[in-house]
Amino acid sequence: MDRQDNKGLPDISIVIITYNCANNLKECLSRISSQDYPKEKFEILVADGGSTDDTQKIARSFGARVIEGGELGEPRRGLALFHAKHEIVGYIDSDIFLTKNNWLREMVYPFIEDKDIVATQTLFYECVEGDNLMNRYFSLLGNHDPVAYYLKKTDRFSYGQRKWNLFGKAEDKGCYFKVKFDYRRIPPLGCNGYFVKKTALIKSALPNREDIDAFNHSDSSYLLIANGYNIFGFVKNSVIHRTSNGSLLRWMGKRIGSTEDCYFSKVPRKYRVYDPHSLQDNLNLLKYIIYSLTIIKPLYDSLRGFIKKHDIAWFVHPVMCVAMLYTYSHVTIKHFAKKYLFKAA
Repeated sequence: MDRQDNKGLPDISIVIITYNCANNLKECLSRISSQDYPKEKFEILVADGGSTDDTQKIARSFGARVIEGGELGEPRRGLALFHAKHEIVGYIDSDIFLTKNNWLREMVYPFIEDKDIVATQTLFYECVEGDNLMNRYFSLLGNHDPVAYYLKKTDRFSYGQRKWNLFGKAEDKGCYFKVKFDYRRIPPLGCNGYFVKKTALIKSALPNREDIDAFNHSDSSYLLIANGYNIFGFVKNSVIHRTSNGSLLRWMGKRIGSTEDCYFSKVPRKYRVYDPHSLQDNLNLLKYIIYSLTIIKPLYDSLRGFIKKHDIAWFVHPVMCVAMLYTYSHVTIKHFAKKYLFKAA
């Protein structure tokens, strides 16, 4: 099929979850609106958590439909799913910026070519000259967490990588990889440039709408794959992800919050980057601890990356390894102290 044939393009619903995102939202929506994709074939839904800035005003100025869902955080992804008019739903967060005008066409092409594909995800984070060190480092690494990197569970390729080395059995289809997953070994999936068939996602992750408060993008992808919808397309394009303001301390605080939510919340998560019951994960975690304490391996990986792409952001890596080791140790010790020491007292 000719990829430029508008008649063959599917209708899509694009979901953006927001809360006081005015600083990023205008550029995010501007890049979506300038896409070489028929305007009548896509809608934009902004699932907002009660923003007090100009988020909703900006969203409506671009013709987006605003869905107010209270301060639900991640579950607003699930809420928006029920409001989406079309079968293919794309999740593009407000801090995600599309890199070229045919990006939407590239993301839906695997659905058109192969009916077995249930979801697509972009393969790279674009490293933008002039962005802060943290964002450039995350883009170069292909992930925002060195723990996931050493657990071999990054959600994107690192810079310069071209051959598939993530989980799943991959077939190179030219402009994308067709990947078949085993639910027991998957990377984190489901956001930052992710398209999925609505019917399959609801059937797998939200068969009961009252469970919407527990909806999470990684869990929903895990459930999708566990229910047999395990053929994904990883498109060889990129997005810009401005996830950090450049402050390491603020980022550590953010990771503390997400770790507590994932591992120690009252609502158990289905998917975890680190699985304490996995021998392989435990061995890789031990390696990460040794690497972080000795610095040698992270420094070597930084030098190797710098040879591929001359950017000093690579040298954030050893610092980040130590910082995340402290962060996760802090959360774990705090949890066990509350559970055993304070309870006993």
